[in-house]
Amino acid sequence: MANKDTLKKMWALLVESFPNAKLSEDKGKTTSLVYAKQLAHLDDELLEKATLQAIATHDFASLPTIAHILQCAAQIVAAQNNMPDAFSAWGEVYKALTRGSTRLPLPWTHPAIEVVVGQLGGLNYLRESDNLVADRARFIEAWGVIVDRGTQEVIRPPAVRGYIEGKRQGLQPAASYLQP
Repeated sequence: MANKDTLKKMWALLVESFPNAKLSEDKGKTTSLVYAKQLAHLDDELLEKATLQAIATHDFASLPTIAHILQCAAQIVAAQNNMPDAFSAWGEVYKALTRGSTRLPLPWTHPAIEVVVGQLGGLNYLRESDNLVADRARFIEAWGVIVDRGTQEVIRPPAVRGYIEGKRQGLQPAASYLQP
């Protein structure tokens, strides 16, 4: 969790990097509080690096949005976790399919590959499939869902995360919804 000094440093860096952002003193204080509240769940180092990346990639004279900074943080976390893109991940699966190895588990470069392969029925199911083009499309679609979930975990504020968890715990088992 970012400390106050890091949040102040981040805000000063943003304001200095975008002098044409036109923030009045009152609006600047209010806006800085909103940014601080929405970004405080990131750790100090990640917040600093995400802010620098947002500054480097932002195309307008206005301040980068909170969402842009959070997306930068998610990209950094994905890079730290050696998360391959969808096509590289499928490339690993394709090699495994054509190699014909039945030895499982395979040494995937990222655990998410195994998750997506499992969601698609497993490696043996994919080997028996007669429509590799459709399997690749389904893999890439499922990969996008996994990446989006991971991104949401990084950018979701703790208050929202807590709300979702609280609602999940209050759910009835699925069978009770089927009762007349």
